Amino acid sequence: MLVGPIVGGVPRFGYEYSPLDCMSRPFQRNGCATSELKRVRVAQHEIINRAIKASTGDKVSFIDPYDFLCDEVSCRNLDDDKRPIYSDESHLSRWGSVYLVTKMVDALASALEQGQDVAAAR
Repeated sequence: MLVGPIVGGVPRFGYEYSPLDCMSRPFQRNGCATSELKRVRVAQHEIINRAIKASTGDKVSFIDPYDFLCDEVSCRNLDDDKRPIYSDESHLSRWGSVYLVTKMVDALASALEQGQDVAAAR
């Protein structure tokens, strides 16, 4: 039986200071637009998300925010209008929430429809 959806944890902001501090530093060496996935603080939830997905199998529709915020190398920290996705190191800002849900809307709708189809069949 399919249940869900479950939405996994979001990547964390990859720097030791706040997103606002990062953006206000004019000589930030690497910029603030992305955080590398190899940073432990960024990858933590990816590992947890993989474990949840593996443990639930196809019983649960699992939506992973990493699929929408990250590529193979890094995760974005700014939306398309260059506004911070994070309000602190681990929480989405208002802009980040809107950005992520907008990107995930099709996956969420599909997962909800699958859950309704399974419930109707019972």
